Amino acid sequence: MIDELNRIDKVASTGDWATARMLAQKISYGRVRPDVSDSTKAEFKRFMTDFAARDPFFREAIEIISRAVEQQPGIKQSELTKTVRPEDVEAFRYVLYFGAELGKIVRIKKGSTYQLFAAKPPIEHEPN
Repeated sequence: MIDELNRIDKVASTGDWATARMLAQKISYGRVRPDVSDSTKAEFKRFMTDFAARDPFFREAIEIISRAVEQQPGIKQSELTKTVRPEDVEAFRYVLYFGAELGKIVRIKKGSTYQLFAAKPPIEHEPN
């Protein structure tokens, strides 16, 4: 798996984030099989979370999504997905999933979908 992750990073380092994202997506399908160890799944998730945080597409898209979620707290992911072109749904799910992993939005399971909320601002502590 290290070689696959290095290849993704190498492609991303050239600025071709779309191809790097496509490679990562192809690899991810193989990482959800039951025969894949939990440690391998966790390592891939850590890699992908870091990858998303660096991905310019993710950063731009999560800002747009965050604003929409702030305006419509609790909107269902399935409803928001209807506003996305069919060919962009997979990328949209990528942004929502890693947006939640990175604390940019909150996703709460609601039946077969998720409710989306703005990320909670950090609690500020008053100095003593």
